[in-house]
Amino acid sequence: MSGSSFQESDRSKIGPRMVNDRDCKPPSSPAPDDNNVDLVESGVEGSLEMLEDGVFAAVICGAKEEPCKSLDVLQKAPHSKIQKVVPVYTCASLQSSGAEFSPDIAKKMAACEAELVDALISAGDKISLLVVDDSAKQIMGKVLLAIFTSVWNRKTLFAQHRFVALVENSSTDAWRRNLLVLIREKVTFRPMSLVDVVVESSANQLNLSMLSLHDPVFFLHLKGMVETYNQVHGATSTMKVESVFDGLVLPTVGKLNPKRFKADDYDPTPGKEQLARQTSLGRQSLVQFEISSIVGVEYEVTISVLEGALTLAIGSKEDLKFTSFVGKDAGIGDGLIVVAFSSDGAATHAIAAWDGKTHIDVNLFSGDENPKLRETFINAFPDAFGLPVPVQLTLSDTHPRGTGRVVSFPGHMN
Repeated sequence: MSGSSFQESDRSKIGPRMVNDRDCKPPSSPAPDDNNVDLVESGVEGSLEMLEDGVFAAVICGAKEEPCKSLDVLQKAPHSKIQKVVPVYTCASLQSSGAEFSPDIAKKMAACEAELVDALISAGDKISLLVVDDSAKQIMGKVLLAIFTSVWNRKTLFAQHRFVALVENSSTDAWRRNLLVLIREKVTFRPMSLVDVVVESSANQLNLSMLSLHDPVFFLHLKGMVETYNQVHGATSTMKVESVFDGLVLPTVGKLNPKRFKADDYDPTPGKEQLARQTSLGRQSLVQFEISSIVGVEYEVTISVLEGALTLAIGSKEDLKFTSFVGKDAGIGDGLIVVAFSSDGAATHAIAAWDGKTHIDVNLFSGDENPKLRETFINAFPDAFGLPVPVQLTLSDTHPRGTGRVVSFPGHMN
């Protein structure tokens, strides 16, 4: 426990704490000092570094007769930094402990919201700093959330440049920080950042949470705030950043005017060199067909049927020579394989495989690179079967075959 006589002994047993130290140096507690530093006062004063000069501030306090420490601190701030501070006290109708459970709570909160808006308007200018004091009641947080979720209220009451909401973050009373989290979730605006800082002396520790809006250089101001605090109070207390959520500025996107590139915009030399080295020897086409399955209709694909379909689809000027295999006889399963060779100048070859059910694969090669043979084959092959059920094309692919890493057909160079 911090400040106890067993602090160092407990720390050695528990182990090191997880901290965010940019310079990777071990954390060090502030040196003990005879002066009892007020962490709330120094922390609130230090947070003013996040603001511009001459701003208007508001403090959400408890009842009017209760002390409001944050209000006292800001009222003592230099006039050049805080031009005016507006106290906003808990509405009288919501001060009782059971007010939240009264049957007319909705009317009371609506009236309180209007009262709070009038109090903020009375500042005479838009609020740049909003502090929720430790004395504020949780129900006032709900009223404040309702004000923030109204776009009209946000634009009317709060500054549109470097606005900061500050709360004391206590583990036993976490609603203040949760209020900032809810505002961040409901007000989807960027840049917006939620930051948790720790102000620590040799005897005490204070956790503060800040919600910053409309600050495009938030991280620069955060760094300046921490450095300034540690320079001023380093002998008695230190400030460090515990966690940061978001804070990045959305990229500025202008009018989109993309450039359209032409083939001549790129260096054609590598492509021309590749085309000069390659030699295309023919066209290979991979084609797949599917035989439709109809209940009650029987069909049979035999060697003669498959050879006849290849003959009609290829349409060779000379007779095709076939080599056929029955899957079961060759020990390769069901179905058929038919290989067709043409001895004409086109050097056409085809390998057709039926899987014994409904699928047919054809590997077609022709020494003639003209795509007409492939197109004719695809159109004629399904009808050439003469089956009582339709044969449909399911896949077709074609590419050149040759030497020199051939990748394109002649004439396919821009």
